[in-house]
Amino acid sequence: MDFQGFQSGISFWFVLAILVSVVLISWISYRNYSSIPPLYKVVLSSLRALALLIVFVLLLNPFFTSNKTVQVKPKIALLLDSSVSTSINKGDYNGTQTYLELIDEIFTYSQNNDINLETYSFGNSVSPVSIKDFTNTSAVTDIYEAIDYLNTSDQDYTSAILVSDGIITRGKNPVVEAGNSLFPIHTIAIGDSQQVKDIRISDLISNETGFTNTEHLVNIDISQYGFSNYNIDVVLQKNGTQIDRKSINLANQSVQSVEFTIPLNEAGLHQYQIEIPAESNEWNNDNNRASFSIEVLDSKTRILHLASAIHPDIKAFRSILATNENIELEERTYLGNSNLDPPVDPNSEYDLIIVHGALPSSWVAKYQQVLSETSTLYVLLPNQGSINYESNFTIIQNNAVDLFDVTLSINASQSDHPILDISEIDLQRLPSLIAPIRAEKSDLLVRSLLNTSFQRIETDSPLLAISETANIRRAHLNASGYYRLYQSTNEDIRNFTIELITNIVNWASTNPDNRLLKIRSTKNDYSTGENPLLNGTLINESGELESNGIIEVNIQGDDYNSDFTMNSEGDGSYRLELPSLSPGRYNYTAIASKGSREIDTQTGQFLINETNLELANTVRNDLLLRSIASNSNGLFIGYKQIDSFWDQLSSQSDFSIRTELSEYFIYPVYSLIWFLVVVTLLSVEWILRKKFALP
Repeated sequence: MDFQGFQSGISFWFVLAILVSVVLISWISYRNYSSIPPLYKVVLSSLRALALLIVFVLLLNPFFTSNKTVQVKPKIALLLDSSVSTSINKGDYNGTQTYLELIDEIFTYSQNNDINLETYSFGNSVSPVSIKDFTNTSAVTDIYEAIDYLNTSDQDYTSAILVSDGIITRGKNPVVEAGNSLFPIHTIAIGDSQQVKDIRISDLISNETGFTNTEHLVNIDISQYGFSNYNIDVVLQKNGTQIDRKSINLANQSVQSVEFTIPLNEAGLHQYQIEIPAESNEWNNDNNRASFSIEVLDSKTRILHLASAIHPDIKAFRSILATNENIELEERTYLGNSNLDPPVDPNSEYDLIIVHGALPSSWVAKYQQVLSETSTLYVLLPNQGSINYESNFTIIQNNAVDLFDVTLSINASQSDHPILDISEIDLQRLPSLIAPIRAEKSDLLVRSLLNTSFQRIETDSPLLAISETANIRRAHLNASGYYRLYQSTNEDIRNFTIELITNIVNWASTNPDNRLLKIRSTKNDYSTGENPLLNGTLINESGELESNGIIEVNIQGDDYNSDFTMNSEGDGSYRLELPSLSPGRYNYTAIASKGSREIDTQTGQFLINETNLELANTVRNDLLLRSIASNSNGLFIGYKQIDSFWDQLSSQSDFSIRTELSEYFIYPVYSLIWFLVVVTLLSVEWILRKKFALP
């Protein structure tokens, strides 16, 4: 045991002075008693001084260290796939029975070999589970989330065992995340890998939102095995009523696509079903149905794009906007006279006006009212100088007309703004833009999201700025040359450019949501077995994020009515995970309050459909499980080879008991023995004092 010092900031000389004072005071206490023999004076003084010194030293909190050799059992994380697909009886795999027998064997082995096994189930979410409480009824499989959970855990695992059929229905590809693991992930494949005679809906692509008086495209991929040159019908239904039907020939193709066009005439949340009538000798009919929903909004976003010249940036902007089916775009170009071609109707209403370049001040004055009452986006064009319209939609002031080759730089304080919710990319490697490097915001209400970076040095000159007052939003893009990014041969750069411009336009064209309470379901519709999730934010009447409010939510369905309270996540965020619900339409009403006052209310709806994605594919994905094991230096086996799995792992260091030298800290102040020593010293002093009749 080694002495390390005191956990106190008191100086050495002060401590020494206290020690000397304690000794002197103890001696002075008995020096003048003539009735006490000199030897007893020394004893009594020593007893008191020693007791006081021990108390004082303990108050300084001394500590010691000691090294000890300990044996550490291997700590293994067991990840169990809890999805419905693992319960299907198919081939030699007897569903849940085989699965539970495998889990029991893993537990038996861990107990017999002194392995510390921590068990988690993953499906809708990742959570610790005991074997007696484990069920495989989850409606989704997200292996990425399970591996990410371990990678971000503070637990010191030596390895992990992943038991799954490898059929993922949600989340990212887990193979790359497995490569980031600091320990091997061993995979045990369960289920059956044999193809069976089956027709199934393998994929359904449809936007979650649409607009009235438009047509909505739905694409369905149909997979089949065992059917050759076979005709089937694909039926589109709404609320159980057929609205369209198409016949296709499966021929010898394994996957075929079918498209339906749905006219959207009525706003609201609408549910549709795709169904393929069951065929004889088909192994599974549950995957012949799929449901989807469309939230139909009142109309498209109306955007007017005004260009002051012909420039490649103009074409790039208009190309990006024209491919967005949610935008109704009108284009006008200034031809060098006092008018635009074609003219603009000043009585027209737009969600956003994009002014691309410097238009004549006479024209701006003519349309001053519509510009002041409509959200705007101003985009710089080169060689047009600095402008300062009275409408003040140019919220960046250029202090010089010189333009330079610059790159983008994100303003770190604004990085969480929705406009900057774009794919990560090295901004310094993007093609250069042309922009001023001596510019500033027009007023304090303007926020700079992007700044210019000149010769790899970030400046304070704003490149993208925004402002928001009442129901009007302004954005100013103080650079040109975006066509270089849009025409890049690098797909990542093109996608970045499209995302950035789309985000700017979407934000600027949307009316500010000034509601104090905002509640949103993470999806329009859920499959049976999924847990619907509501996320919310709350702002109090002072405009501050409110984390101490109470948000009560009432959920109503055809035969369902229940109340819940959302959980506060801090920073004004709230979350509510609902239990699994039966198929149908559900409405929710959320009421936020604090104390006795009501802050705000909001309503919404979501759908539960009978489709279970876990039944769409029942073929075990050995390739995925092998890749997860390989990328993390783990082992892969099928559930039938579990005995050989233990044989292989017995030679692995992550399954053997390790000997470690551990350092322990010892704090005497927490030890009872020193309390007893002090009491004993004071007790002996008291007995001797009574012997000499001292008070």
